[in-house]
Amino acid sequence: MNRFQRTWNTSSEDEFVWKFKEFIKSYFLPTNESESVVNNNNNFDEIEIKKQNMDEFMSWGFFNAKPDELTDEQKVEMKRMYDLMEREYGVTFEQGYTENIKGCFMNVDEMTCMYRPLLVYFIIYMFYFSACVAMKSCGFQFYKTENGLRYWYRPDLSLAQNQDDRSKLPLLFFHGIAPGGLTAYLPMLLGGLVSDGRSAFFFENPSISCNLTLDALTEQQTCIELHHVLNTHLPSHQQVIIAGHSFGSCQITWFAQNPILQKRIQRLILIDPVSILLCYPTTMKNFLYKRESKLLMLVSSEIGIEHYLRRHVAWYNSEMWLEDVPDDIDVTVCLSEDDNVVNSPAVRKEIELQNSHINNAFASSSSQSSSSPTSIMSFPFSFSSSSPSSKGTPTPTQTRKRRNKKVDIMWWRGNVHGACVSSTENWEQLKTVLIQQDALYNKKKSAGHSFGTCQITWFAQNPILQKRVQKLVMIEPVSILLCYPTTVKNFLYKPLTTLRTVVASEIGIEHFMRRHVAWYNCEMWLEDVPDTIDITVCLSEREVNSSAIRKEIEMQNNVNAAISSSSASFLLPAETPCACPTSPNCTLSSLPFSSSSKGKGNNDKQKTQKSQSDDDEHKERKKKVNIIW
Repeated sequence: MNRFQRTWNTSSEDEFVWKFKEFIKSYFLPTNESESVVNNNNNFDEIEIKKQNMDEFMSWGFFNAKPDELTDEQKVEMKRMYDLMEREYGVTFEQGYTENIKGCFMNVDEMTCMYRPLLVYFIIYMFYFSACVAMKSCGFQFYKTENGLRYWYRPDLSLAQNQDDRSKLPLLFFHGIAPGGLTAYLPMLLGGLVSDGRSAFFFENPSISCNLTLDALTEQQTCIELHHVLNTHLPSHQQVIIAGHSFGSCQITWFAQNPILQKRIQRLILIDPVSILLCYPTTMKNFLYKRESKLLMLVSSEIGIEHYLRRHVAWYNSEMWLEDVPDDIDVTVCLSEDDNVVNSPAVRKEIELQNSHINNAFASSSSQSSSSPTSIMSFPFSFSSSSPSSKGTPTPTQTRKRRNKKVDIMWWRGNVHGACVSSTENWEQLKTVLIQQDALYNKKKSAGHSFGTCQITWFAQNPILQKRVQKLVMIEPVSILLCYPTTVKNFLYKPLTTLRTVVASEIGIEHFMRRHVAWYNCEMWLEDVPDTIDITVCLSEREVNSSAIRKEIEMQNNVNAAISSSSASFLLPAETPCACPTSPNCTLSSLPFSSSSKGKGNNDKQKTQKSQSDDDEHKERKKKVNIIW
């Protein structure tokens, strides 16, 4: 309801009530008996949605059931929602039931599929077989996980051929509803998006590919299997770009909401997305009820597709709320001007509204000294059920931090839904987005040699700069174990080589080292580096302190493995107690000095209370550090 108020920008309570009831009415269509009367008299706008009609809407929208199927607990919950609407927003409904209208409630309505001869499926399979041959010839291999997630994978060709030492982010692509699945998308994928040889994953969804199957993975199973796929083929620190067309944007929504998978996403590319404003009935009515074009009728009425959409897809799990996407994930939304499935103008307006709120937030923050984060309530209720077949009870959502980064819009004039598949101009635009993201990803890597690792330490400790860093590469670092005297003694007091003596005794260098460098500000405590930053440490075997540094990193990695193995579950990992030596929950021993001692010396006058609060908020690093020996 809060989101509706923001989107509609109503000036009074009466105006909001009227718009809300119009929104509810948009979920209803005239029945066959009354359709001609309604259309001829133009009086459908005058029809009023009454209490029993609203009961049907609420039962489906929040419990995926019909009113007579609700449990006593669900009835109590629905009454509470009615009371909330009346008390907070002034929305009430007249008792009774309006005849001659029918609700569009896809998960509880009867299926209206049209049967096809086996010859049609045989022809579709032949096209799919030719697509498999094409992907094989381009270096892709087919895989299938234990639980049934199907995908094609090709490693990065440019790295294999030593053509480029810069990282190209892997692309994950999820297709939309189409006969043959990936078949129709291959020209765009092979000839456009991955023609530069980048690593690529193309995922199949047989349930929306006119395939004779009624089995389907749930949202949770899909997330778990994707996590397994990424860990199988890519390093644990590797970031990815995820793109999806049409229904593929719903799968992307599942991943963007997953607390583990979202850490590996650099950018989301939503092409003709049905997942934005999915709470509005436009997309559902256009695809499953109105079916105004013959092509739409043929595709949407296929038995496998209709069964999957009506019995396995929960709209509330597939709705993409852009303001809830973390700021470290870039988002690009591609919209077709003449889309006959998605309400593109409304989606564009919603994104522009979201971007304008970000501008206003920055403007207000610059004029005020308030440091509190901008928050927004999510959709009034979140759901515990993962599919329409499991009727979960809605629970009030918690206040979330609102996104402060703008969403990019790509507006394709004259395009209809799916026209991008055959448009080379659109391919080039999408490929440009990938190249730009690659450049941004490579800029986020910081490297330093010897004393340069001390400067890297300053950046890694800075709460603003660390958000801009993707990876640290530390070559022969002097900043690790700097609390031990080995490095200082070998460089300033007893240099082991003549060259080192000449360098260390230079007046400018020695003055800088002795008068401007505080060891406690240059010590790199690896366990304090956030998990969002990958670390690679390069050590030379014959360096005096390298073995001790290697031993320290390996000990830290073993601690990380122990912490990771104690996670409660995949989707909802338990909070790990702080492992700082100063924490009352501490069960691990670190270096001789805790992180709270890093500011000693000139900072002795800091209050003990502040250091204790900092320790309470500190989180122990869980991601391993890579070693090159």
